[in-house]
Order: sequence, then structure tokens, then C-alpha cells
Amino acid sequence: MFNQSLTFANSMALQWPAIIQAPMAGGITTPALVAAVAENGGLGSFATGSLTSDALIKGIADIQSLTAKPFSANIFVPSSNKDYDSSAVEAYVKAINRFRRELGLEAIKVPESPQFFKDNFQEIIDILIDKNIKIVSFAFGIPSSDSIEKLKSKGTYLVGTANSVEEAKMLEESGFDAIVAQGYEAGGHRGGFLTSSAYSAMSMFTLLPQVVEAVKCPVIAAGGIMEGKGVIAALTLGASAVQLGTAFLAVKESGASKTYKEELEKAKTKDCDVTMVTRAYTGKLARGLRTKFAEQIEAEGIEIPHYPIAHYLSTDLRKQAAALGYRDVMAMWCGQGVQQIRSGLSASALLEEIRNEVKCILHELK
Repeated sequence: MFNQSLTFANSMALQWPAIIQAPMAGGITTPALVAAVAENGGLGSFATGSLTSDALIKGIADIQSLTAKPFSANIFVPSSNKDYDSSAVEAYVKAINRFRRELGLEAIKVPESPQFFKDNFQEIIDILIDKNIKIVSFAFGIPSSDSIEKLKSKGTYLVGTANSVEEAKMLEESGFDAIVAQGYEAGGHRGGFLTSSAYSAMSMFTLLPQVVEAVKCPVIAAGGIMEGKGVIAALTLGASAVQLGTAFLAVKESGASKTYKEELEKAKTKDCDVTMVTRAYTGKLARGLRTKFAEQIEAEGIEIPHYPIAHYLSTDLRKQAAALGYRDVMAMWCGQGVQQIRSGLSASALLEEIRNEVKCILHELK
């Protein structure tokens, strides 16, 4: 039943079942977390999203000082500014300025043009090649054929992210070696790239078997997996590996702030969905804990600027909220499985617990 997952784990030199720690940007996937997962038979993933090139180089060096095991790096495929809408930007700036004043920040002005930021996408690729990172995953799109060829020529294993069968097929046709099938339950940003929100509305257990059927490459299940039962279910539906994000948010090596972890702990006591999917923070659909900021921005009904414009406009507001522990404005990404989160464990202890749960289930099934 699990032949494809055994083959994948062996090919990647991972302990079975292959558990991938999801790349969570914003400082969550610290070098210590990535290295701890790698050292304990999983695949650690370092998020390069929003990092400067210097910060990326330092992060890689820090990870490599802690482990000699392979790990993955994740890249956000940049979006264009062709959909820049000055009226939407003006309305969004007006809305977030109210929260800026609450946090003691000065109001910002409406940018004169969309060219107020630059991505370092090509430089990141060059750095990963130079540092011999052999597993690279992508979110938010498909890089150019030139970038794919450049990485493949160096023997890099490429992983794409899909929220739909159509996206999965496009990734495989573009030369990707494996695909993350990310369901609606998942925390953080939707990793897909087709524009309609309908492409982000499939649960992982609905999406996964369809993607497995549609492509020949290994498929990695992501969304709502928090324990051994979820791992077994995903593998039974044809996944070659599982990717967990929310489960790692509360481990000791996580870079989540004290307030963030406290709010995750509080969520465990609730008997309803404490998360919401919103574009309020970055302009791209993402799931996290409900906040006053997200609910008010959504309730106003304004046209939120597309990613990454809203992301850059709200960046220092989010940083200030995190620094002050201002829960109402913080972006606290997590999935619908957050009520099952385990607090206070190390990454190695979490991996051991999940693997032991898998073993117990398999034993009971014999």
C-alpha cells in the first residue's frame, strides 16, 4: 500500500514516513528548526520569502553549521504589478493607517507608482546554486523556463505547490520533480497561482487523490495534518510524503513570538474554527487566527491591492504588532488543525511522537 512513500523516503534519504517541515516565512523556520528536523530524519525547509540576499546567505550558513543533512529552501515566485490599482491602494492605505496610529506609527502616504519594491528572485536562485542546496521548492507560481533549466542543470530537485489539479499538471509539464497538494485547511498563504479563489477551496483529502491520479511525479500532502492518523490517511490516498506547518509552530525551535505561541495555546480550548482565510494582510489568500485587523479590513469591503503590494504596505505594521505583542493586528498564520497543536515539545520530540502514532496505527491494522 505504501510502496510509493517508501520509495520517496529512500530516494530523499529520509526516515519513513517522510515528514517535511513546511517553509514558513517571517522568521518562523529558524535555522535551529530546519536543522533539528533534518537531523531527526525529516526534511527541514528554510523559507526565503521576504529575506534579503545577505540574510539568506547567513541563514544557510547557520543551518549548515548545525547539520550536514540535506534541507530544502523555498522561494516565492514574484508577481507583476500589472494590476496596480491606485484607488484600491488609496483605500487600503487609509484603512491600515488607523491601525498604524494605534501602534504608534506614522501614517504612510499612497505610493506614486507600483515600483516601490524590488524582488531578489534571480539572486536567490544564484545563491542556492552557489551554496549547493539540492532541494528547492516554489510557491505562488512557476518560474521561467530559464530558471528551471538553470536549477535542473545543477541537479536540483524541484518541488512546486498546487491548490488544484490544473496547477499540478502545469507544474509537472514544466519539469517539476514533485508537487505539494495544498488543501484549504492549510495555514499560511495559498501556494497556488491561478487567480480565482475557487482554486483554493478544495480540502486536502479531496484534492490529494485527484492530483495523485493526474500526475506521475511524487505528490506531497499538505493541509490539516497534525498527528499519525492524518499521516496514514494521506499515504493511503497516494501521497509519497506529508508536509506539516502548523504542527511545528509551537515547538521550541520555532521562531514564533511568545504572544503568537500563547494565542496558539488558547486556540486549543475553542470548539469552533478559530481561523479565517483573508487577503487583508498581504493581498493573497492566507489562513491564520482571526484578528481584529483582518475582520475589520474584510468587513469594510474595500478592494485589497494584489500581492505583493498589500504585503509591502503592511510589513512594518505587522512587525510593530509582533514586537509589541499586539494580538489584534499580528498576522498569526496557522491551519484548521490548530486545536490539535502540541506545545512545549522540541522538533525531534514532535517527530518521534508522530512516528510512534503511525507505528501504533499500523500495528492495530495487522
